[in-house]
Amino acid sequence: MYGIMVILSATAGAFMIRYLAKRAGSSTEDALNMLIFGGIGALVGSKLLYLILSAGQIIQYKDYLYAHPQVFVEAYLKGGFVFYGGLIGALSGALIYMRIFHLPVLQSFDMVAPAIPLMHAIARIGCFLEGCCYGRKVSAPWGLYFNQSPVSPHNVLLLPVQLIESGLNFILFLFLFFYSAKKRKNGRVIGIYIAAYAVIRFLLEFVRGDAVRGVFFGISTSQYISILLFPIGIALIKPTAISIKIG
Repeated sequence: MYGIMVILSATAGAFMIRYLAKRAGSSTEDALNMLIFGGIGALVGSKLLYLILSAGQIIQYKDYLYAHPQVFVEAYLKGGFVFYGGLIGALSGALIYMRIFHLPVLQSFDMVAPAIPLMHAIARIGCFLEGCCYGRKVSAPWGLYFNQSPVSPHNVLLLPVQLIESGLNFILFLFLFFYSAKKRKNGRVIGIYIAAYAVIRFLLEFVRGDAVRGVFFGISTSQYISILLFPIGIALIKPTAISIKIG
């Protein structure tokens, strides 16, 4: 089901980006190619950040993993992705396409921005069905059992934080979709997305229960990234934000 939801996420993103490009009077071909480049970047970035966060565990069990490479493949290469790594990778991949074909950066990011939380919302439902990215232990009626999950602990009531994040992403998608229907200052739409999601993710990290996220001084890696991204989003929202074009 996780794989199915990822496919649905990519399909919904493709249709949405095509619609957004038409609405903006931009090239649908460029928009879909940006999605392809961004998708490749997302896969690379999300996996790379996951491996970085798992580095301590990999080093700890390096002898066992060296003797049993299939375990490394199953545990670290096939499974495990981190959204922020995927987001940074996706934006980088799309940026590479813009550089090659001389597209306006902020204007292009603004155009596709509403599709990002839409795809994320659908993919998070996949996380819920898989049982990964689970929440902290809670009491009824707020918790659910994930006893068929290969990832989450069993016989424990866990907060379905995946569904909470999915719902917040759907709300963010709807806001950006209607907000971007009118011409805005370049950078504002993508800036709102970056700042809003940074807040969402920072807060939800407090109720996440999975350990492989990296925690330093009581703050997770994703929270540190949120702290870095929030002022970037705010800077893009400001009317004085500079329109960037890479030639």
